[in-house]
Amino acid sequence: MCGIFEWNSKKITLLDEADYLSNNAQAALRAFIEEFSDNHSIIMTCNFKNRLIEPLHCCIPSTKYMRIDCITWCRQQGMQCAERQHDSAYVLL
Repeated sequence: MCGIFEWNSKKITLLDEADYLSNNAQAALRAFIEEFSDNHSIIMTCNFKNRLIEPLHCCIPSTKYMRIDCITWCRQQGMQCAERQHDSAYVLL
């Protein structure tokens, strides 16, 4: 999935599952990032960071998230949560 958004005259591209891009596509992405970094930001999600080529590790800061179920998250926030099946959420580590 890919989405392009504009914010304060800067474009933001969201690449979901970037770890499934081929090495050639990742190399092209790195060249794009270097050329257009003045007015363009890239947000990438991936499940396997080790599948990204090393040059992408160097030019993009990384943030880890941990999967947590919604009932646990509600309890951690001091919120009441119905005891039923919930989707999972991701929290910043």
